Amino acid sequence: MIGDGKIIMKKIGIITFHCSYNYGSVLQAYALQKYLINNGYNVKIIDYRSKNYDMYHLFKLWMLKYPLKLLAENRHINRLIRRKYNFRHFINESMHLTNKKYLYNDDLTVLNNEFNVFIAGSDQIWNPVCTGGVDSNFFLNFVDGRVNKRIAYAPSLAHASFEDKILNEMCGYIEKFDAISVREESGKKILKNNTSKNIEVVLDPTMLLEEKDYKTLEINPKFDKPYIFVYMLEKDDPCLIEYVSKISQEKAIDIVYIHLNNLFRGKHVHNVYGCKVGEFLWYIRNAKYVVSNSFHATVFSIIFQKKFCTFKTEKSYSRMVGLLNTLGLEDRIYNKEFMIESDINYDEVILKLKTLRKPSESYLIKSINGDSDRYENREN
Repeated sequence: MIGDGKIIMKKIGIITFHCSYNYGSVLQAYALQKYLINNGYNVKIIDYRSKNYDMYHLFKLWMLKYPLKLLAENRHINRLIRRKYNFRHFINESMHLTNKKYLYNDDLTVLNNEFNVFIAGSDQIWNPVCTGGVDSNFFLNFVDGRVNKRIAYAPSLAHASFEDKILNEMCGYIEKFDAISVREESGKKILKNNTSKNIEVVLDPTMLLEEKDYKTLEINPKFDKPYIFVYMLEKDDPCLIEYVSKISQEKAIDIVYIHLNNLFRGKHVHNVYGCKVGEFLWYIRNAKYVVSNSFHATVFSIIFQKKFCTFKTEKSYSRMVGLLNTLGLEDRIYNKEFMIESDINYDEVILKLKTLRKPSESYLIKSINGDSDRYENREN
């Protein structure tokens, strides 16, 4: 509030991986914006493209040197085009974006005139492997800290250690933040040992919303058979494929899955690669079972109260185990004796999730609203 008693409306700009062709990435971006809008804030996602965005181009010049790779990509061209169209449609229709699109070498300082609070996060925006080196824009280095606020909400560093040069650069930017949180305990440990800042661990944004918030996004693909929904990231897991095939035969139900390649054979399997984001949510909600090694597929299985099985991965296993342990769902991690039919007490789980949500909500709202006099001394 400024001197004449007038309340200044917070204008928030979010910078994150909002335009990746990945269901978890776009849904975490949507969720953070939606949560803030639900709480009365004026929010836009900064339509920013980092160096790594080139990976989503359908045709890449470097492929001319590798004709076999080019042929392999072209073999899937229709699926890739479908994916590109459906993701771009969701991003443009379901997110509130800045009017201008910004590239990694553009001057983002002009955004200081449009927003008075900037939020970095979530996703792996602080992972230099994903961003083609340390991307200072994801560390809000363009923000004028004299009048505008820098907040980090659940960015992921994705590694347990870094080279000193990289870590020093990252921590130099982080020291300028007004409030910092990360997605994993490993990230907190790295920053706590190398900065003077207080670091909190908070929930992935997808868990800030409730089931009803996602219902409005769903699109019915007109599929009316009972099925197992399968979503697999990273390397193909032969154990997961074998387990799903076994359950499908035993239960006499179809398999619906998302993968660039055809992993399963037979007339009762359906590869829906590139399906719409709303269809992705519908497939999880309406599945008989969900089998995945994806963190976000696990999250939505819980939100939609499904019988699910989570497989281990190299990158996100610790994060999934931490979440499942906290919610009392550690028995949903695959082992040889696993029974997917076993019941889940979702009344208890949802109660725990609501309790788990409170510190993250408190951190976010307090970070935005705190120290108001410092940031509300200029006209909007």
